[in-house]
Amino acid sequence: MRVYAVKNKNDNIRFNSSSGGVFTAFSEAIIEDGGIVIGASWDGLDVKHIMVDNKNYLAKLRGSKYVQSEVDYSLLNTDKTVLFSGTPCQMPKNKDNYYLIDIICHGTPTKESFKEYCQKNGITKIDFRDKTNGWCNYNVTTNKGTEPYIQNEFMQDFIYNKNLCNKCYNCPFKNFKSNSDIQIGDFWGVSNEYSDFADNKGISAVFVKTDKGEKLFNKIKDKIDYIEVEKEKVIKYNPSLIESGERK
Repeated sequence: MRVYAVKNKNDNIRFNSSSGGVFTAFSEAIIEDGGIVIGASWDGLDVKHIMVDNKNYLAKLRGSKYVQSEVDYSLLNTDKTVLFSGTPCQMPKNKDNYYLIDIICHGTPTKESFKEYCQKNGITKIDFRDKTNGWCNYNVTTNKGTEPYIQNEFMQDFIYNKNLCNKCYNCPFKNFKSNSDIQIGDFWGVSNEYSDFADNKGISAVFVKTDKGEKLFNKIKDKIDYIEVEKEKVIKYNPSLIESGERK
């Protein structure tokens, strides 16, 4: 396994992504080769996996949703090259024409907890990772206004493992046990370990797990700035890679 710290060279893409914008770079490479991308998108206040075959619509797949996504696996019934993104437990059986990317998953809040939060607060639209004040100090922005994530009640329940799905408290896919080719997420703590590469616009951690994953990573090198890093230094600041959240 090789591990990288990555940032998209396109600052607009990076600003509108949860971390470093690497997923968009992977997606663009697949679409440029005639393939399709399947990932999570907002549908009102629901989250559903959709298929995208045009780079102009990749914005639908950017950003963290923090709620269960409905997956229609029939979207995978194609001979085209497919990039599928989701949580580790959502990974389908890998096939030759699939590239599977899972996210570093803290756990997934239930639909019920999100619905209750929205109804209680009159929420009709939400951006969980508004980076106007920077990646490390992101806001939660809704139709009701903007507040630091540390003050948002739903995010606090998420961070302290109060609203997760039951299965998330004993996840069998920790420690890179899913069948993905690549795992991606935030490289929290990058400024402490690789200060010359760090900034407050967002840095992705990319774990390349398979030969297919390495092939895909090589396709995006012209779209990104990157350095190879030590796996343990990513895990140090993002223990969700190897351990389930403890029920509160």
